Amino acid sequence: TVSQSAGSIQAAGLRVLGETPPTFTLNQATNDVTTLAGSLTGATATLTFQDADDFAIGTITSNDGTGSTTTNGVTVGTAGSATNVLTLTAGGTVTQLTAGDNITAGGLELLGTGPYTLTNAGNDVTTLAANVAGNVSYRDSGGFTVGTVGGTTGITTTGAGTVTLDNAGL
Repeated sequence: TVSQSAGSIQAAGLRVLGETPPTFTLNQATNDVTTLAGSLTGATATLTFQDADDFAIGTITSNDGTGSTTTNGVTVGTAGSATNVLTLTAGGTVTQLTAGDNITAGGLELLGTGPYTLTNAGNDVTTLAANVAGNVSYRDSGGFTVGTVGGTTGITTTGAGTVTLDNAGL
């Protein structure tokens, strides 16, 4: 378990890695990263991340002391497990940098200001929920359900936000 009780994370890139089952709660309102990437495995992996403004789901390469490794996008367990939850809270725009920077999770919860433009064809979540001030655009590699993730049910936009959902042509 990795939690954040005070202070902020200020970085060009934040890469989170964990196994069996990792829980990351990085929810300080003053966090400010440019790029987020992660690979969390396990039946109950969770990632909660909050950023003060905009950020992108992207690719990060780092050295763990024995060599360089790369993480593309954010994977929280598998899409088939409802207990694998990714919660993103943003004070600005959230995008995906390249077509390989996909999101995989059982549940995806989007909160904050937004807008969220998560339109990669390789995204794969089972359940999507959102409560944001801006637009929400989401594309998935297959079918998904608009439902309950965390404390959010359905998709709500305020301030004249629009919702665009795409199941990648299925």
